[in-house]
Amino acid sequence: MRIRWWQSIRWRLAIGSMLVALLATILLALTSIVAIVYYYSIDQRDRLSNIAADRAERIGANFYAGQKLNSAVNSVLPPARILQSSQDGQYLLMVINRANSVVYPHMGRVRGVKPRAIAGYLLKLADPSLQPNDNARIGRAIIDGFKGIPTVGQLNEHSLISQPFVVQPIREGGLSNGMVVGVVVIVPAEAASQFVLAVGKAVLVAFGIIALLAVLAAILFSRTITRPLAKLTVAARVMVVGNYSTRVSTNAGGELGELAH
Repeated sequence: MRIRWWQSIRWRLAIGSMLVALLATILLALTSIVAIVYYYSIDQRDRLSNIAADRAERIGANFYAGQKLNSAVNSVLPPARILQSSQDGQYLLMVINRANSVVYPHMGRVRGVKPRAIAGYLLKLADPSLQPNDNARIGRAIIDGFKGIPTVGQLNEHSLISQPFVVQPIREGGLSNGMVVGVVVIVPAEAASQFVLAVGKAVLVAFGIIALLAVLAAILFSRTITRPLAKLTVAARVMVVGNYSTRVSTNAGGELGELAH
């Protein structure tokens, strides 16, 4: 009886090996992507926290020296720059005073536009993917900042790549017990996630290459196992019928071979 290829031992073993190899490769790729996103988020959060703490301390020290908050901000931060750059990419840095007005970046006075609307515009400019609940989360963090409570939170929590934001109180004199005169808000720009996306694409490309190699290895591995088994099967059948003069061979599929005298 002729055995079809999908019924052969070799292809059953090969398909089983391929499925196991592909499953292991998929799990490895997903684990790598999750680990990269997780540790990148931690590193980005720490960097932004350090930037916010440094800027708030320097602005507070200048304010203590007798300057107004606007002058203290101008002496620390570069003028007329909405998005700034760090090793993590671009980010938005805002300074808000106790009157809830945006002191930095300098947007000028627009009649009929509330300071909160200006802040919302800047946040949307930094990351268009921000949702209303993200703006509300930042708003609550700003309120806590005026109470002297720093906040390190997450934006886009329901997406694959969440990004941190930092709200740091500005204290008079840069002292831990100084009066809060404003807050520093740092939100990463949307471009900051491009690193993670690029690494994710590289992982997927590597996954495709490894999967192809795993398929080839599974086929070769099954061939080395099934060919001796096929010979043993033919030999056993020959011995059962009592024909000890038959030469055992296998066909091209590595299954039950032809019997040649």
